[in-house]
Formats: sequence, structure tokens, C-alpha cells
Amino acid sequence: MPRIAVGWLVSAPLPPDQHRLDSAHHPTPFSAELAELVRETNGHVTVTVDTAGKVFVKDDEVAMNELVPKLTAIAINGLDERIYVRGDKAASYGAVMRVMGAINGAGFRHIALVALKEPDS
Repeated sequence: MPRIAVGWLVSAPLPPDQHRLDSAHHPTPFSAELAELVRETNGHVTVTVDTAGKVFVKDDEVAMNELVPKLTAIAINGLDERIYVRGDKAASYGAVMRVMGAINGAGFRHIALVALKEPDS
């Protein structure tokens, strides 16, 4: 049985970007939290799972069977490329794990799960 090794959990902001994620780019609306994660990870190879379970590589929606070929094509460092995976707060845990499993199964060694830091109470 394959095991998934998550490189590290990101809770600190990453380099900001000027890109804006909105429903004009994606037919399924994302939560404000996920839109913030998109802005924070610009410039990196990112895979996003939305609330409907749709998968996006950067801004492009991809079918699960297209995910690995797309990542392989854009990974400058080959299987050593760090892949950031982020899921909408309401995304299914199973959908996010299927995506991570596919990436890991393809041989990518550095998978980072991106999370928002909870506000202090």
C-alpha cells in the first residue's frame, strides 16, 4: 500500500502575488480563505481542490487523469519539484487525499499541504 509523505505544513505566508481568483476564472466559487491561499502561493506549482472536488493546476482546471501529466510538464525540477496542495475549507478530505496520492504515486518527493493559520482567540 503506498504511503503519502507530506513534506511540511505551510502556515506562514508565502510570497504574495497580484493574481486574483474569482468566479470569472473558475465556475465554482471559492471561499475567501482559499482565494487568500491562491494569492500567497503564486509562482509555485500549486494544485487546488475546490468545494465541488474540481482540481486546478495553477489556474487551469484538470481532470484527475490529466493531473500527473500536467505536473510533469510544468515541473522545472522534475520529481524534486515542490508541489503545494491546498483545499477549500469545505472540500472533501477524500478528494484532497486522492490528489495527494496521485501526486505521490507519480514519484514527486516534495508535497506540501498549504493551510491557513487560525486566528488567535
